[in-house]
Amino acid sequence: MNVAGTDLSTKQLLLALKWRLDHDDDVQDLIHSSQSGAYEREVAEQLDLANYILSKMRVRGNALLHVNRIPVELLALIFELTQDLKSPCFPPETNDEIRDSNSWLTVTHVCQHWRRIVISVPSLWQNIFLGLETKHQDELRDMFASRTGTIAINLTQNFKRQDFISSSSAYSIAKLRVFLVNHQSRLRSLHLSSEAVKISKEIWGLLEDEFPALESLHLRFGSEVHGVPGMRGKLSKILGGRPSNLRRLSLHHISSWPYNLQTFSQLTHLSLRSQLRDRRPAFSAFLEMLEGCPLLQIIVLHDAGPLRDNAHLSYTGRSVRLAFLQRIEISWTTSPDSQSPHHLLKSLDTPQETAALVSSAYLFHASGLPYIDFYLPPESWRHQITTLQIRRSGDEALLLQEALLSIDTRTAMELYFPFIPMRFTNITSIIISIPFMISPTILQKIAQFPALTMIRFDYPFDYVLFIEALRSPRPGAEGVMCPILQEFFVPKLGEARFPRHQAKLMQYQCAGISEIDRSHLNMTSFKVIIRNCTDELLSSHRPMRRIIKYT
Repeated sequence: MNVAGTDLSTKQLLLALKWRLDHDDDVQDLIHSSQSGAYEREVAEQLDLANYILSKMRVRGNALLHVNRIPVELLALIFELTQDLKSPCFPPETNDEIRDSNSWLTVTHVCQHWRRIVISVPSLWQNIFLGLETKHQDELRDMFASRTGTIAINLTQNFKRQDFISSSSAYSIAKLRVFLVNHQSRLRSLHLSSEAVKISKEIWGLLEDEFPALESLHLRFGSEVHGVPGMRGKLSKILGGRPSNLRRLSLHHISSWPYNLQTFSQLTHLSLRSQLRDRRPAFSAFLEMLEGCPLLQIIVLHDAGPLRDNAHLSYTGRSVRLAFLQRIEISWTTSPDSQSPHHLLKSLDTPQETAALVSSAYLFHASGLPYIDFYLPPESWRHQITTLQIRRSGDEALLLQEALLSIDTRTAMELYFPFIPMRFTNITSIIISIPFMISPTILQKIAQFPALTMIRFDYPFDYVLFIEALRSPRPGAEGVMCPILQEFFVPKLGEARFPRHQAKLMQYQCAGISEIDRSHLNMTSFKVIIRNCTDELLSSHRPMRRIIKYT
């Protein structure tokens, strides 16, 4: 079949090839001929050509599938959604939070068409996450960067913990240095973490270049020790005192601060963690630093910032205006007598809706209760609180958010609850979202809230005994336990758990008990609400910390 010089379709060409193969010489005769070597080379070339033709035909076949007829723009949007990037947190993500951030790459294995589309969209490659478990970090980082074109790059890299500089870690640091130099004008976000002191020192030495596009910087080092330049000595150029475009700054184990107070005038998010006690700033110096950051929206201090001892020495009643502050977190792990969130909050002039979180294992511990006035916000923050919620999420913290004060702790209520009424006098509602046991101490303190109108229990308990205790003065507390029951919901589950009290509850309801004289106490009455919930059905509370998002 002669096809030379003839314009044939692909199908006709393939049919001609099939006819030729069907009528070709006998393979066995060629194998034993003197031209067998040349024939082997010819067959190998034909196989390569056939594989090429087959791959091209597969591309054509894939293109006809419905999934490959999706418009490129829509496919790119779908791929961005498959990345499943969490809304950025502040302080930045931990290694556990960025785990599997590169799992979206599996979409490149579906077909060649999808792979080409993914590679052609630079925005899909601009977020580079290199966690501790990420293999081939250097190669993966360079691959991502090469596909971003000219757009901004966000790099998050966690180095493995090593107490020495191995050949592999030295190579990785050298590769990172080259990467930072090559892309310093495009780096928008740089998050570097290392638990090893020696590697931290090497990383610190990489930050001597200027990064004009940098908006977010997170440096988490393993320790702050003598002999590490910049960590106890001068700052590197990246934090060296020139005006910066940084919006978000998070420093872990770095106590130094630039002398130029206008360095971070654009800062909106600030996190300082684990500063050396003897290098933490004086109270007045810290306030001056805040004055240089008038746009701050989020402040996070963990074992950082001014201590109570130098707060007393330096506090002069000055006030720093932070008109955009949305939330401030203050937490510590050191001794309970060293912190004073009270003095810091008292020195800030913030919007009324600003939330304040105070967190520590010592917060409601017996050793910390003598210092509770140093932990609680000042009167200017407390007067707006009208609702108190006792809850449990695993945190040891209190959160003031507009009119709500939430307390999270596993400490027995008898220890800390007596400190609340006299310090939060405008509370009208109490919500107890933990299992409740009747205590004379708590009952007495409940009656001491002067403006209380409602108390709600989210767990069933022996509420008949509670009501009787409120209605009948107890020895030594005469004239204190006198409530008004304007509303009283009897949960069905409560009836099942406490059947012996059903008759007495009906007696209370039939008698129309609604008010008991409290005029001699000059106090308002309140109602008791018991919700129909169980330990299993009651929704768990979200931890107060690590819920900050930014856009």
